[in-house]
Amino acid sequence: MRNLSRLIALILLVSAPAHAEPAKIAVFDFELVDTSLQGEVNGPRADEQRRLREAGDQLRKALADSGKFIVLDIAPVLVTAMSADFRGNTDESWTRTTSYLLRNRLLAPNYGAPQ
Repeated sequence: MRNLSRLIALILLVSAPAHAEPAKIAVFDFELVDTSLQGEVNGPRADEQRRLREAGDQLRKALADSGKFIVLDIAPVLVTAMSADFRGNTDESWTRTTSYLLRNRLLAPNYGAPQ
């Protein structure tokens, strides 16, 4: 009888689904370093600043919606975690670059797994 109760306990333990919480992630705001002559003379452009905010919002939303991450609410901190080079200064180029970071870095299979 004792062995039967141990067996039942073991079956219940093994059959219970493991519910691991999604990983917590901090998403820092994007920054643009404009080394062009136009950027040096005119300073930051309003449309570029808007795109930076939208890229960060797009990234946070996609990560949260994926169910793989809990996006933490953090105070802005200057950290360089990853970068992407892109050409053009349009809404489409900014969206495509953010999508690239999501697809090939943050949401890529095994990203961040120990090597």
